[in-house]
Amino acid sequence: MNPLRLALLLVCVALSAQAEKSAPPIGKTFFQTNVPFDARIALDVDFVVVHRHGDPTVGEAMRTWTEAGYPTGRMFFIGSDADRLYTTGKFDGREHPDETEVDRDGKVVECAGVRPYMIPTEGWKAFVCEQIRQGIEAGAVTILPEEPLAHVFAGYGEAFKRIWQTRYGTPWEPPHSSPDNYFKSSKLLSDLYFELVRDSIAHTHKLAADKGADVEFLLPIHPLLSHAAGRMTYASGGSVALKSEGLDAFVGQVWTGPIAWGMSSAEGKRMDRSADFFENAYLMYSYFAHLVKDAGIPCYLLADPVEDDPQYTWEEYRLWYNQCLVALLQFPWMKHFEVMPWPDRVFLPGYHMASGTPGPEEYRRALMIAFAALSEVADSPSAEIDVAGNPRVGFLVADTLSWQRGGPEGSRIESVHGFTVPLLRRGIPIQLVPLERHADRAFLNSFDTLVLTYDPQKPLDPSMNLSLADWVRRGGRLIFLGGGDAYNAVEAWWTQEGYAAPQEHLWEALGVWKRGDPKLEFGVNGSQPIEGFSLEEGTRLTGYAFPGASPFYRALLSGGGSGVEFISRVRAGEGTLLFCGLPSAWFADHSEGADLALRLLGEAAFLGMNKPVTETDFFLARRGQILAARSCARPHRLEGTFVDLLNPDLPVVRDPEIPPKTVGLFREVTEHLTKPDAGRVLFSGPRARDLVEEKGVTRFATRGPEGTPATLRLARRGAKVKDARVLSPSGAPIEGVVRQEDSASDTVLLVVPAGPAGVKVEIDWEE
Repeated sequence: MNPLRLALLLVCVALSAQAEKSAPPIGKTFFQTNVPFDARIALDVDFVVVHRHGDPTVGEAMRTWTEAGYPTGRMFFIGSDADRLYTTGKFDGREHPDETEVDRDGKVVECAGVRPYMIPTEGWKAFVCEQIRQGIEAGAVTILPEEPLAHVFAGYGEAFKRIWQTRYGTPWEPPHSSPDNYFKSSKLLSDLYFELVRDSIAHTHKLAADKGADVEFLLPIHPLLSHAAGRMTYASGGSVALKSEGLDAFVGQVWTGPIAWGMSSAEGKRMDRSADFFENAYLMYSYFAHLVKDAGIPCYLLADPVEDDPQYTWEEYRLWYNQCLVALLQFPWMKHFEVMPWPDRVFLPGYHMASGTPGPEEYRRALMIAFAALSEVADSPSAEIDVAGNPRVGFLVADTLSWQRGGPEGSRIESVHGFTVPLLRRGIPIQLVPLERHADRAFLNSFDTLVLTYDPQKPLDPSMNLSLADWVRRGGRLIFLGGGDAYNAVEAWWTQEGYAAPQEHLWEALGVWKRGDPKLEFGVNGSQPIEGFSLEEGTRLTGYAFPGASPFYRALLSGGGSGVEFISRVRAGEGTLLFCGLPSAWFADHSEGADLALRLLGEAAFLGMNKPVTETDFFLARRGQILAARSCARPHRLEGTFVDLLNPDLPVVRDPEIPPKTVGLFREVTEHLTKPDAGRVLFSGPRARDLVEEKGVTRFATRGPEGTPATLRLARRGAKVKDARVLSPSGAPIEGVVRQEDSASDTVLLVVPAGPAGVKVEIDWEE
């Protein structure tokens, strides 16, 4: 073995005990780039992350940002070999072609044909550890190994086969040969990346301690929903437990691309960008919001003003970004943000985005306003989601959501979208809830109703069912969807304990059914019309005879077991189980799926009172003085006087209307316009700093990227602007100020040159 590689490996695997860190956070906002400091992308954020993979000169680029005044971190790919430095032997002098992910056809799995995805071998761990060392030696304040993931269809490489034999003690079996082998392959891939992240955390903190430095470990991961759609796996929910081992924060990497390609179907039709972008974005952000809620670990939510696909127009990118912005602001406890990745794609020339870069000035000014809004809400009070009298409802998802995708008799992502998207389309804020947080009783208690299906996923531990049973028996309401699938029979804890399916262990824990009680799995013969919906030939149903259950629809089929129901409600302690034996994907495949989902939710929430849930058709989150709103099928109006934060000129609007399928972002300014002692600055993008309001004068500073002006809206309150000056840090006057008076709103708009060194703005008022 190469001596350097051996030395790195020995350091990497040496774990040390990690006490919880008490150091202050590095900041609440950041962006990532792979270029050295450039004044044209010097955004107003708390810190910067330089993304360089395998580059030993990464410290030079980091140093340029540090010298410009930004605390600087280092990001790299933990799951793929950019520039093929490891696989071609440039790292340690030995080629590693057998350590890549390989699919069933023998093809190496690559990202865009440029970087192969890797199996976490000991050699790859050594390579990852070297990236961490380079970052810390260069003075990184944080390490971010991004994209820890494996593809569940890629368990065919030689390195993976060797690890399989070591872990399972049996010869490798082709994953496609059976559901059991596919599930075992998926689990092993997930475990390997979880272990790699855990070891990387330990290595980071050991190297930092040896150097006497305080370095935070941030874990950038994609949404579980897009992982499942793309047949990728990582133990996102399980990683919350890594907080005790030194994980400082997550980065929730949600952006236009995975929101779009992570769609499936709902209400019998394919989802699409024009109709369902907000709904899918909401689901992905809600997962991260509930991954960390009250868990003592933050998550930086990301939104991208463009995406990796350059074919769209600037107006389309702006439309999708605005929907992401409003969606991520719906979770009032989330206060950390990656304001954007790769600002060079928008602010620098030479990129093939839309009609070319830099992007239009008005869009760049709009982004300065959006980033300033994120900085403001980062300091706003925490709150809960307004459910408008509806139950607080969550849809439980597990790290195993992708483990059956693409396998023999595999599952479908429609099992999630079919129930959740119709509710979101009607303004009912159903959340994606990580099942891995089951042991947190206070967290579960924040929900009135939970929806669960084991069709596309499986619980990895019986304690998950025991926690849910405890929650139900203490008063929770659980809707369970589905029943039979091929992966119920895989070798796992429930089959080892003699259960035919993992939910049957849950039934026993609830005390509503036990092994040997009647149940029935059957296929529909002929079309079966039932109270507003029909079941086609071959639809698979599952029914259980729950003692004392109240049936919705009885299985009146020949051979049906006595008392077996396929939709019924049964009491369990102080709570309720509502069982629906339709396949969970059925809700996506049929237009009637929405009506049944609404009825099931109403039955669970209001316990037979024949009371429907409220279809608000509207999302509204108040973040301090900022309101983020989205209309669904109908227009909605806000009452009051606001600055429109999605308009780059920051106009004042009264009682604004949000048209159907659109979003709005506003800052309430009534007091600023009317009260003499209120500040005159209604909003500034970038932020106004060092604000001084004295009689007859307003002074403040602002800083931002060179070439992108700052935009400010100020209240006149009957006064006139006598003079408006913009000064450099040395006090020299700066030309190019745009000033527009608006008598209707009694305000003035200023568009002023800015730069990373900052400018001083002075306004003299004539009372």
